Amino acid sequence: GHSIAEAMVAQLLAGTVTSDGGDVTVPSLADATEVIITGTSGGSQGVLNTLDWMVSQLNPSTKAYGVFDASNMPLPEDIGDAETKEGILKQLKAAWERNKDLSADKADFIDQSCLPSNPAEPWLCYNQSYLRLNHVTTPFFQRLDLADPKIAEKHLGAKLMVNPTLID
Repeated sequence: GHSIAEAMVAQLLAGTVTSDGGDVTVPSLADATEVIITGTSGGSQGVLNTLDWMVSQLNPSTKAYGVFDASNMPLPEDIGDAETKEGILKQLKAAWERNKDLSADKADFIDQSCLPSNPAEPWLCYNQSYLRLNHVTTPFFQRLDLADPKIAEKHLGAKLMVNPTLID
């Protein structure tokens, strides 16, 4: 994923880019005065992990913002249900174990400020809320639709939210 982001940013900085169909042309990112970098669902996680890096590639005078649309895991310490909390901790640690020894072109790209500041608990870098609260320095907006049918069942089952149909 990060190699795709690198290629995309390089192409957009190099000059104008035209869509494959030829119907849309965008100006060079090097000329941008304001940029919004956004991702939805899994793409939200990708933007979260690469936002500060992407912004670092822009002209320093460019105003940049992120939008994380969905993909919002709570902090483990904010989960009251012990079984749910343990399950999330296991997932984060397992994700770290799967990726820690992969080569750079195969491993998940992680916010570059997170790993050096968490050598004893690197798996924290897989928690979206932890990253947003402690490492992302670019201004951002977080959106999570509590009535989204794609996430509601999973979040309700894990006791991470109340049933929106029960809210007046």
